[in-house]
Order: sequence, then C-alpha cells, then structure tokens
Amino acid sequence: ELRLVVRSGQVTCPLGSFPAPGLNEGEAAILCLRQRGVRLLPVGQGRAGRVLHARFLGDAVQLEIAVEGLDHPLKARVRESDAPKRGTDLSIEIDPSRVLVLPAARTDGT
Repeated sequence: ELRLVVRSGQVTCPLGSFPAPGLNEGEAAILCLRQRGVRLLPVGQGRAGRVLHARFLGDAVQLEIAVEGLDHPLKARVRESDAPKRGTDLSIEIDPSRVLVLPAARTDGT
C-alpha cells in the first residue's frame, strides 16, 4: 500500500501512474497492489529493482524487491520456476488490472 494524492484523476508514484476513478482532485488515496500484479522483466525494460529476499511458499515464491523511490521493499509473488535469486537485478512493471486505488481512511472518524 502507498498513500498518495489524486491529481488529474490519477495517482502517481515511483511505480507509475494509475487511474483513481470516483476520487476527487486533491483527495488522499491508497494505492493497493496485488503481489501477482508485479511483472518481472529483464534489466532496462521497466523500473529498476533488486531482489532482496525470496521466500518459498510451495508452488510460489514471495519476493521482496528494492525499487528506487519506495521507502519499503515491494512484495511480488511469482511461480517457483520464475523466481530470481537474491541479489538479482531486474526490472519490474505493474499490471494496471491488479491495482486498486481507494480513498484513504479519514482520521476524523467519519
């Protein structure tokens, strides 16, 4: 999850720009990414990243990927056969169909 602000009908972060339907200009929003929505690409074909950790989950592997501009590692879930090793440099791309942009919870209790 990333906390962002809607500008011109979308939210923008180091991972790209994504539509924010139903949200108003200047409204606080939360960008939610499904782990399977992170596509792994060869170096130079997307946003640069480096695999920090890979955790075996049976038929899948959960990766933690450092991406420039993000405060925390990005989590991705891939098939075991597609999982790069720790320390691998790669590029990532986000599948926009696996993104949700939601209004941020209000802090005033309403």
